[in-house]
Amino acid sequence: MPAATDTLTNVLTVPRGEGGAVKLSFTLAQDFSEVRVLRVLTGVSITGPTDPTATLVFDGVPDAGESEYYTEVSASPPPRGEVWDLQAFPDDFEDISNLIEDVTFDYYLYPSDGVGGYGIGSLVSGVTPTRTISTEFVLNVKDLAYQRARLHARNLNIFAAKMENLHDREPPALLIKTRATLTSIDIGVVPLRGTNATTCTFRTIMEFLLITRTPRERDDYGDTILERLLGDLTLFGALGLDELSIQYTDGLELVGEEPFYTREISVSGLVDALIKHSLPLNIGDIQVSACP
Repeated sequence: MPAATDTLTNVLTVPRGEGGAVKLSFTLAQDFSEVRVLRVLTGVSITGPTDPTATLVFDGVPDAGESEYYTEVSASPPPRGEVWDLQAFPDDFEDISNLIEDVTFDYYLYPSDGVGGYGIGSLVSGVTPTRTISTEFVLNVKDLAYQRARLHARNLNIFAAKMENLHDREPPALLIKTRATLTSIDIGVVPLRGTNATTCTFRTIMEFLLITRTPRERDDYGDTILERLLGDLTLFGALGLDELSIQYTDGLELVGEEPFYTREISVSGLVDALIKHSLPLNIGDIQVSACP
């Protein structure tokens, strides 16, 4: 008869809010150094730790872990381990659109000695990996850049378009593109409209490329667009862009033997993004019991 030291205790299985990821943590069995974790769709029974019908999630020495939900008080608490399941969805390419979400699984966890011996298993049933985290930029910089480019180009009677789109219009033309780099991410969370949010900050750059056929067109159109974008800086600040700067460069591009005169104007600023998620994580429907 296996002793109490032959089973995992204080098992906690937490579906992550990012979806498709489950953290399994537990107090290690004293007589076993390894753990074997199997996953099946809820309702599917298995015969034991080597049942080939189950999906093998992990088999080996688990990482050391501390769960934020583990509150046992002890001068020398027993060691805990943790295992991640990062493939918690049906492995079927036809399921790409929806079925990777809201599928319920059962996990079987067995203490293992690493050479074919197993202790008493634990069954964790009712685990549903679902994406509950959403992300949101406080400002759609690409749409903002396109809106300003169209407005300023229309007043000059020239063509405006996003740089990545195909078009067959002749210069003069004003093309835009945007790019961004993550500069920081906060560690904590802040309350936000019934949920919690982590704040990220991006350095975003709006690039306005003016293409003309003559240096005079470049200077005339370019100076006017630069002045208008300078005037837009107060609007950008009011909409949520911080630490704004602007610069421009004149250039000459040869297409075949034909010269085109360019001015590239870059508007740079910091913009926040929010990663919104609910806390605490929803683990109320998960049940833990002994298994074969």
